[in-house]
Parts: sequence; C-alpha cells; structure tokens
Amino acid sequence: MFPKLDVIDGNAYIALDSMAGALKRTMTFFAQGKLGKKQLDNLHKLLYSPAVIGCNQIIIYLHHHPMDYRPFMQLLDSEEFRKVIENKVDILLFGHFHEKEGDADVKNFHDMWNIPRCYNAGSSTGKDNKQGPIMLINPSEERRYDEMIFIDQS
Repeated sequence: MFPKLDVIDGNAYIALDSMAGALKRTMTFFAQGKLGKKQLDNLHKLLYSPAVIGCNQIIIYLHHHPMDYRPFMQLLDSEEFRKVIENKVDILLFGHFHEKEGDADVKNFHDMWNIPRCYNAGSSTGKDNKQGPIMLINPSEERRYDEMIFIDQS
C-alpha cells in the first residue's frame, strides 16, 4: 500500500508509512520510526516511473522526522531514505513534533538533502492529550515568501 501516490493538479503527492518497520522492533522511548527496505525500494521505483517524472512537483509526506539535530529523533533508516530522495523531491513534509505551539515553524530543514522545502509541520496532538494546532503551508514562487498559518483547534 505504501508508498501511496496521488497526482493532483499535475503534482505528485507521495505518502509514506514511517511506522512500517518500527512496529516489528522493540519499541523505545524515542520518536524514530522506520520506513523499511521494501518501502524504500518501491519509493525509488516510483520516483523514476512515468507517473511521477511528468509531474510539476514531487511532494513526499510522512509522520516521523526524516532528519533531526537531536539524537534518536529521526528515522532509523534516515540515511537510506536520504539516498533515495536526495535531489529528487521538491517538498518534504513531516510531523511528530509534540512541542508547544509555534515551535514547529522554527524547525525548518530547508536545503537539507538538496530538497528546497523541508517542513516540520508539528503535530495535531500536543502534550498531555491536548489538541495541537494545524499548520497550513502555502508555497509560493520563492521559498522565502511561503506562508505558514497555524490554526488553533482548541
């Protein structure tokens, strides 16, 4: 089932399951997640498929952090994922950031892995089971003019 491709208005939206390999291992207290070899192999094939090559933009989204400056807070197979998508994706979206409101907009990872737009959009659930904000991202012609809007759900 994953990766899942949806082509909308000429853009390729590719969903990944970052829990794919994580459920088969002993769970830790860290927020790592894993894509797994099979999903990464299928993603590689998909990125070179005619259905994706002809698209205006390639947008990949997943739950867990693919990269992070903090130890033990990125995908277990982060390096393998980087090798598959580096220089091939226009936008990378991820979440799983259960911090206080407003922190997510500071945690942007632009140009990492040679991907122009990498956004940590936070999480829809906050700490202590409180509803978190939703972040809407409206990309513009130039990244510096991208609009990020937080919508409070409380």
